Amino acid sequence: THISGGVSIEGDIDSREIKMSGGIKISGSVRGADVRISGGTSIDGNLQGDTLDLSGGTKIRGGLKGGQVRISGETSVGNDVECDELRVHGSIFCNETVNCGLCEIDLAGESEIRELVGSKITVLNKGRTEGGWTFNFKKLKLMNKEDSNLRAQTIEGDDIILENTTAEIVRGMNIRIGSGCLIKRVEYSGTYDVAVDSRVDGAEKV
Repeated sequence: THISGGVSIEGDIDSREIKMSGGIKISGSVRGADVRISGGTSIDGNLQGDTLDLSGGTKIRGGLKGGQVRISGETSVGNDVECDELRVHGSIFCNETVNCGLCEIDLAGESEIRELVGSKITVLNKGRTEGGWTFNFKKLKLMNKEDSNLRAQTIEGDDIILENTTAEIVRGMNIRIGSGCLIKRVEYSGTYDVAVDSRVDGAEKV
């Protein structure tokens, strides 16, 4: 299924291969084995696929479920995100829980996740060393590398590496708090390290 241009679709889309580009509004859910979305797309229901590739500005009012998920640009999800692998270059907003085996976020702009859970979680601000600008769709402005930040209530995983992250609690086995973080509490059972330019209010080995 190939859809492009300014299209409004009533109901669900269910196809093995789905490619959508341009300003598309879907009142239902989208399901497919291989789903590729680019441009400004709005989905009122859920998005599900074995492989999901989202670029540009994507808004999902329901939940997102997939095997391998790649996001570039900005994606917002109203409900839970559940996947095997999540790779983000840009911004992700999730009102509920992001649960994945592997999570790699390369920050480009602001991101916000209520609860981030995974086996291996890496949040990096690569722009800190590479420089450059990104466009923030929510605020409709250019943002530089210093503006990139992830906000979360809870981050929980086995191996966690964070940069430019603000969180209430970070809980896991091996935790490295890199540059630009503000964390209220860290609970760890293995190793723990914090950068000199980050702040952790309290850390406890459990």
